[in-house]
Amino acid sequence: MFLWLFLVFKASNLGEEAILHYDVAQGIDQIGPAKSLFVLPLMGLVIIGFNFFLGAWGIKQNRLMAQILGGLAVATQIILIVAALLVVQANTLYV
Repeated sequence: MFLWLFLVFKASNLGEEAILHYDVAQGIDQIGPAKSLFVLPLMGLVIIGFNFFLGAWGIKQNRLMAQILGGLAVATQIILIVAALLVVQANTLYV
């Protein structure tokens, strides 16, 4: 939820085009519509949904598997938040 709200407020300041990917070795290597930044929270939503259904099914089979899936969902969200922060920072520095 934080990721959606963060990008809604930040993407409105970016204009029509935004830096979508930045690589330390190559620099800016992907520019596109600012709306494409919302792929990050969408991926997170799909992963959470997938892990929820697997965990709900797996908790009956193996409680440890359900806990691991929950932990992986949290770790994925943290990685996506860091990625969004870095992409927005790249857009404020280079645009």
